[in-house]
Amino acid sequence: MRSIRWLFPALPVLLLSLPAGTARASQYIGERCWNFVDPANPADPLVGTFALTNEGDGHISLRGQLVGYRNGVPEADLLLANGNAEQISGTLVLMLNISASETPTGGDFTFTVLQVRLDPMTLNGTFRGVVLGIDDPSGSPIGPDLEEGPVEFLPGCVVP
Repeated sequence: MRSIRWLFPALPVLLLSLPAGTARASQYIGERCWNFVDPANPADPLVGTFALTNEGDGHISLRGQLVGYRNGVPEADLLLANGNAEQISGTLVLMLNISASETPTGGDFTFTVLQVRLDPMTLNGTFRGVVLGIDDPSGSPIGPDLEEGPVEFLPGCVVP
């Protein structure tokens, strides 16, 4: 401990001597929506609604939710998501972390890591992810399960 005591009084001087970068505020892009299609149930959409923010230098952050529909009626499951997007080799790649529970007050709990690859011209593409979780009330593990399928951009966030 004695050998680093000199660091504490010198720390403000060291921090002030670092070159100052250009501070930039992030810029809100807007809300965008996609339908994550389950190939086994294509008529029941899982719609993701995300607020997109440009963090600078082409880095995009996403925050939002996903809502599942059965026979045109939204389900009560709560699916919150956040992630980021980057353009890599002509493809928009989104990485999403999704936390889900059966209801806002509890039930099964799952966590999904999802990779979405989109065509930058159409904003359509594919998704692939891994789901892990805990069954309520048994406490038994859920997964790991692989989920994959097509993704459809929804202009105006109109649910199909």
